[in-house]
Amino acid sequence: MELQVNSRQMRFYDPIARRKLLTPQEESLARQQAEERVQRLAKKLRELNIDPDSL
Repeated sequence: MELQVNSRQMRFYDPIARRKLLTPQEESLARQQAEERVQRLAKKLRELNIDPDSL
């Protein structure tokens, strides 16, 4: 784990995964977007007469 400064912002960085760690706000937004995507895909499966809960 590293602490890096970019654009006047300090961020934690995971050099093994080669990615920055999300802030709590970014994490919340990513989770919300993922849930919305899950709902859209479940709706599409239901339109195709596939029960997403059976997969």
